[in-house]
Amino acid sequence: MELKFEELKSNEQDVLEELFLNGPTWDGYIVSKTGRDSLCDLGLAEHRSAWAFLTRAGVMMAITADVRERADTRWRRKQQTSMA
Repeated sequence: MELKFEELKSNEQDVLEELFLNGPTWDGYIVSKTGRDSLCDLGLAEHRSAWAFLTRAGVMMAITADVRERADTRWRRKQQTSMA
């Protein structure tokens, strides 16, 4: 059975989204080291020399889950509530 984006914990989703949208990310800027470690354990990310990045499986999950659209929708919602 293949793991789906919705089945990830929220910190794992946040890191997957961050790595997909921003590319390889240095440890000092990663949104959640626990989420990063979990993604590595699941084979969705790798961590080397203080840098985290998605594996092919992680990229495919992000594309399938339409992570880019999710991020855009969340940003638009924030903008609308801050203007109200």
